[in-house]
Amino acid sequence: MAFIGFDKAGLLVIRLRRLRKFGYLAGEDGIMDIVNVSRFLAVIEAKSFAGASKSFGVTPQAIAFSIAKLEAELGVKLFQRESGGVTTPTEYALALEAHARNLVVNERSAYKAIQSLREAETGWLRLGVGETMTGSTIAQLISDMCAERPDVNIAIIENYTDRLITRMKLGEIDLIAGAPITNIDHADSLHQHVLFESTDIVVARSRHPLVGKKDVGLEDMQQYPWVVPYARRDAHDAIVKAFLNANLDPPKSFLFSDAPTLGQALIQSRDYLFLSPPDMAHLEPGGGMARVFAIEPTLTRSACLIYPNDRPLSNLAKVARDKILNTKTWHQHTGAT
Repeated sequence: MAFIGFDKAGLLVIRLRRLRKFGYLAGEDGIMDIVNVSRFLAVIEAKSFAGASKSFGVTPQAIAFSIAKLEAELGVKLFQRESGGVTTPTEYALALEAHARNLVVNERSAYKAIQSLREAETGWLRLGVGETMTGSTIAQLISDMCAERPDVNIAIIENYTDRLITRMKLGEIDLIAGAPITNIDHADSLHQHVLFESTDIVVARSRHPLVGKKDVGLEDMQQYPWVVPYARRDAHDAIVKAFLNANLDPPKSFLFSDAPTLGQALIQSRDYLFLSPPDMAHLEPGGGMARVFAIEPTLTRSACLIYPNDRPLSNLAKVARDKILNTKTWHQHTGAT
């Protein structure tokens, strides 16, 4: 049996249990230095100490020293040196070769695993958060990552998904949690995973005349102004369509705004109505916003995780991606009934 560890100098070594009765070879201390093992394989391939020395950029004497040390540890002779510098492996060398190759492969795998783990503990994660995304769950995921990886720097960029994708294409963002991809030109270069669907609700300030009223109809909302996004017209179009389908004139007043903070202040300043995903409506008890209980208009949105497939993700971004994809709380944000 074998296990992998580090010696006092930080050199990765392969330790072999001394199980001679099972046919394993080991030196007095049961250690084979991976550097010596690698040089042994180089001699096998080059068929000479001089040829092996070129692979490592060392002298033939250094190769000979490694082989001599390995022979002393194993208690056998590994090579017969002949005239002209030709080196012939003994039966012991041939028996050791396959095991040695496995040891080198395992060493490289172990090193890569350690490096990958280390990289995920430090560095930057650049997360874009777009419309539709449920803020509370993303906030919890970010908090968890900060607690688990205190040396990680996290940058959060909030904007419309289309604009975030433009920055992702420039290499400025690792992951986007937001609305689906709308530009077909981006479909081949980006991965998209649907996380959940959310049905919008009608929101207004708490003292709006329609708040607290049951079964609010389109006729009740016809006279009131609406705040809708400027860059994405899906909310505006859904409102207009709902009124037209009911043979009613659409509201005459729309205020188009892409400024979330100012939009909240505007809604508080007048009897505006607003379509919002439930989790983003800020409907805390006693707060300034409240739901208007209307069946229409509404809008069903999909929330997605988007990341590039034309360049590799950092290990830290992979950790964040897997956390987002594996979260068990997305089903709680499928909208109001």
